[in-house]
Amino acid sequence: ASNTRYRLAHSPADYRKAHTLARLVDERLDGPMTFPTVLADRDGTVVGVLGSAPDKNFLVAGPLAIMPDLPSKGPVLMRLIEAYENLASWLGVDRVLFRVHAEESTRWVESVSRLYHIEPYAIKDGWAWFERKLA
Repeated sequence: ASNTRYRLAHSPADYRKAHTLARLVDERLDGPMTFPTVLADRDGTVVGVLGSAPDKNFLVAGPLAIMPDLPSKGPVLMRLIEAYENLASWLGVDRVLFRVHAEESTRWVESVSRLYHIEPYAIKDGWAWFERKLA
């Protein structure tokens, strides 16, 4: 929606909102989050988050969570990814690692493979790991 703002999380309150949404979507998504974390903010409510997992060597994107009852998740999902990748490029990052659930269904793995024309480089502990090269 046009009233959705995509912005960088910058305060402890922002990170609390990000963790709350991640837990609401799936308990497994609630792990440590660090800079950069991008929020989709609609009228003061965080409806989407794309965080970064702490790693010394790589930028690891995730968790990615969208408010479950949001009527149209696709545009929020795509804009969160776009904002995150633009920020990563601006920071001088040339690749981002991310993972999707591979345990319950192959649907997400297949969707990511089709969308980005990449295959997982590893499947470990129920997660498919991807590397996305940025332009």
